[in-house]
Amino acid sequence: MRGTCGVCVWTVTINKGTSEASSSMRDVAVGRSAPARGLVQQELASSLSLSTLLRAAGVGLQEEAASWRWRGPMWKLVVSKIRRFPWISNVAMYATVFTAGDVVQQNLFKKEPLDLKRTRNVTTLALTFHGNFVYLWLKAMENVFPGASMGTVLRKLVCDQLIATPTGISAYYIGMSILDGKQDIFADWKEKFWSTEKVAMVYWSIAQIINYSLVPVFFRMAYFGCWGFVWMIFMSHLRHHDDGLAASKSPTTVKLRLQNELKKFLDNISK
Repeated sequence: MRGTCGVCVWTVTINKGTSEASSSMRDVAVGRSAPARGLVQQELASSLSLSTLLRAAGVGLQEEAASWRWRGPMWKLVVSKIRRFPWISNVAMYATVFTAGDVVQQNLFKKEPLDLKRTRNVTTLALTFHGNFVYLWLKAMENVFPGASMGTVLRKLVCDQLIATPTGISAYYIGMSILDGKQDIFADWKEKFWSTEKVAMVYWSIAQIINYSLVPVFFRMAYFGCWGFVWMIFMSHLRHHDDGLAASKSPTTVKLRLQNELKKFLDNISK
């Protein structure tokens, strides 16, 4: 009985509110209340604009959701393939970055057309040596010195500077000379190794401290490749645009010429 009375009261209240609203609308329709007419028109306009905005937002959200539904599986597919074939994927990525660095260097510093033979040699060297070496080196460092404590990072950094960096620089100069068909394959290495090593000690120390201490193991090769892109631009510039940099036996002369080359290199990038 109480429930029935409650329903009746609720129904009467709704009917009363409906009749009042209908009366107000009739007043507006017959022109009895101009202020009320303006108020109702404003509310109708605002409700219309709000519904339009909601419909537009709904369409936008649906499109965004559809795009993320597409990105989600694609991203998972890419990551799954990398996890399944990490060696091949990382080597291919590093070779692409290596090649892109040489192409950018030619566009920045050369006025002649792109030297495709030189770019092909860079790609070949990255696929056959540098990409594999970097992948195996990073994996070995994590196996020998696991973790990211300060002492572990310093041990990895010392090994980098004593073994990995000199090996990578030497392989670039000697390997490119072999692919270019030079008679003296050690000429570039003898002339420019130490000047390159001095820059590498600073550059790669900063890069690898961040890499070993902050970057997850799965992404370290990709992070290394980002720094390798800039490093490739510098090495390619040093090899092709600075003949005789280290030929002088005077340390002061070598230092000044190296500073000039770095200045020209940074000026060309900033243009």
